Amino acid sequence: MKTIKKTAGLTICIFILLCIFVSCASRPELKINYSMPSATDELTEEKVYLSFDDARRTKDIIGGGAKKIFRNFSGNISLSIEREHDEAGFKIGLFDLRNVFLESFTRKLEGLGMTVVSNKMESQNELMISVNEFVLDLVDGKWISSIDYEARLILNGELRAKQMITSQAERFKLVGQSQANILMGEIFSDSVNRLDVGKLYTQVKK
Repeated sequence: MKTIKKTAGLTICIFILLCIFVSCASRPELKINYSMPSATDELTEEKVYLSFDDARRTKDIIGGGAKKIFRNFSGNISLSIEREHDEAGFKIGLFDLRNVFLESFTRKLEGLGMTVVSNKMESQNELMISVNEFVLDLVDGKWISSIDYEARLILNGELRAKQMITSQAERFKLVGQSQANILMGEIFSDSVNRLDVGKLYTQVKK
């Protein structure tokens, strides 16, 4: 009798573990490969505090059509960084949207020679990235993505310069989600790299 109970208990434990494994294995992961521009010394004298503002109307990254592929999406994004002449990007971690932007923009600013501080009190300059839209959807066999944000350069609490960036792109869906990841890497890299930080500082100094 005891042997039967032990066997039944073991079977239940194995079943639970298999359910957990299948659940984790089936959770899709959205991947972004950020392709950095060439490094310069354009703003080596500048020190800045980087901040993020989530101004999206809807917090869903995955649109209704894409949810059929990205079932049980956790909301976190796998971020890789690709530097000039790299054959492939290297993964730096799994982040929520806020930290995907902060990690990527930190590297962009450092690539311009800037010092990015972690404490707001360490710099009079603040660069705020206010995201209005960040979505991936699947419509009529095409992956469609939109990214919309405003970069604001704030000096001593006063808005002194800003630039709006809007990007849209699409790519035909093939098997799985590989084309979605490629699309997101391309549109994200384009939207981050199009921000002209040097021009923002020039506007402030006029």
